[in-house]
Amino acid sequence: MEIPQIPEKFFQYAEDIKATMKDTVRFKLKAAKDLKIWQSKVGGIPYLPIEEKYPCNNNGIPLQFLLQINFSETPCLPGFPENGILEFYIDANDEFMGLNFDNPTQQNGFRVLYFNSVDEDESKLNTDIEAIVSHVNFNGPISEGLQFSLDFSLEKQYITGYDYRFSKIIPAVEDNFDMIDEYNDAFPHRGHRLGGYPYFTQTDPREDAPNFHDHELLLQLDSDYFDNNDAVLWGDAGVGAFFIKPDDLIKCDFSNVIYNWDCC
Repeated sequence: MEIPQIPEKFFQYAEDIKATMKDTVRFKLKAAKDLKIWQSKVGGIPYLPIEEKYPCNNNGIPLQFLLQINFSETPCLPGFPENGILEFYIDANDEFMGLNFDNPTQQNGFRVLYFNSVDEDESKLNTDIEAIVSHVNFNGPISEGLQFSLDFSLEKQYITGYDYRFSKIIPAVEDNFDMIDEYNDAFPHRGHRLGGYPYFTQTDPREDAPNFHDHELLLQLDSDYFDNNDAVLWGDAGVGAFFIKPDDLIKCDFSNVIYNWDCC
């Protein structure tokens, strides 16, 4: 893994920037067909044991399956599971795609599921999901019928200029938007990732919520394009993200996850 180089303009903050370094797993999308139910994917058919009900909102309307991560296929990431499947769903029938501004951890308009063991016997899996999701109003970020496999890579990442803690690392950026832009140009922040630091098109939802300051990035799913067509599109080219307490992540407890998306 290459370590990002710090531009000369930020040398005086180099030690503080280096102290924020985290491992992150980036992933790229590749259009795919005939993926196994248990494979990592964006869109398509999720992994669900036959006894597991497909997730719905409080009105009984099926949520849209976003993606799943099979940790046996990813590089090892500190604090994350080494096995099992983690899945993300949102309410594509809702104009805000399931986002609850007042309580972003309430899993009505979204759902995060984790299965700590993976059964590859399809007779024990729910394969009749297409009939369920045919009732989904596809206003979500993934267009109907699209499916992508995931290509993972382990990288190092410094804090992004969008993280609410950034101005404490580099106080000089306060209201200095040119300097923030230069920093963000120097270090990668867009794209899809597990762990690491997020970016936003608006503001960090944790900034004005002290009870969320102990949540770190779990997963970021960015807007993306394939063959000049939308593959994933959050509103006007925005980004979606989920956050979790590190202690909850170690325990594989995904009941208190923050869901957020924003766009320009």
